[in-house]
Amino acid sequence: MLARILGRNDEAFEFVNRALALDPLSASTHRQAAMIYWMANRLDEAAVALQAAIDISPKAGLHHGFLAIVRLLQGRGREALELAQAEGHDVFRYTSIAMVQHALGHPAESEAALRALIDGYAWTAAYQVAEVYSYRNEIDTAYEWLERAYQNRDPGVTFSANDELLRPMHSDPRWRLFMQRMGFA
Repeated sequence: MLARILGRNDEAFEFVNRALALDPLSASTHRQAAMIYWMANRLDEAAVALQAAIDISPKAGLHHGFLAIVRLLQGRGREALELAQAEGHDVFRYTSIAMVQHALGHPAESEAALRALIDGYAWTAAYQVAEVYSYRNEIDTAYEWLERAYQNRDPGVTFSANDELLRPMHSDPRWRLFMQRMGFA
């Protein structure tokens, strides 16, 4: 995970492949492999790894929501919506639904999911709120939530340097300043 956070994908792949060789039935390790693939923009491989995690542990949280976002990024919106709705973890269900509904051109449904995320989980999911706003290209609000995540010591901020969902924020001058504060620049 540290190698992934630092953007050292080759090293991260080496570690996760070693872990999978030792324990091929670890759903969480397949999920970690998927996250490395996702952040390396290898979406097909991320989808395969997430599907493996679902096959191993179909009721575990995070897997459906993450696969929903990967499918969304692959342009498979309808499939993404089904996966998002199947996510058992509220934070990641609302996060993925907000993004998918936005992409499908359903602003009211996107806003309703985002509002449910904020109303129920703002105290623990500020980073995910920032991701949704960034994905929706609402950059000023994304920065407000990213700052809130930083102030709350949300563990998600450790992934910010390589988070593809935050890419719309990279051209803003605030991005470099945030990366410096995080020790990534």
